[in-house]
Amino acid sequence: MSNPRPIRLLTVKEFLERRRGSRSSLYLELRIDPDMPRPIKIGRRTYFVEEEVESWLQEKVQRARAGN
Repeated sequence: MSNPRPIRLLTVKEFLERRRGSRSSLYLELRIDPDMPRPIKIGRRTYFVEEEVESWLQEKVQRARAGN
């Protein structure tokens, strides 16, 4: 039996460090970009699943390189 990879959660601050942007632009983009990873709430804290963020960023890079 294989062990599943542990899920790593990113805080909003960590997400913004990878994405480069402000907190207000993050929440605006969440409203208008259906492809953006959705945050999860645990208690009062907000997190993003790292694997979803990495996939989303890779897609953005590929689209930019393809000219879309």
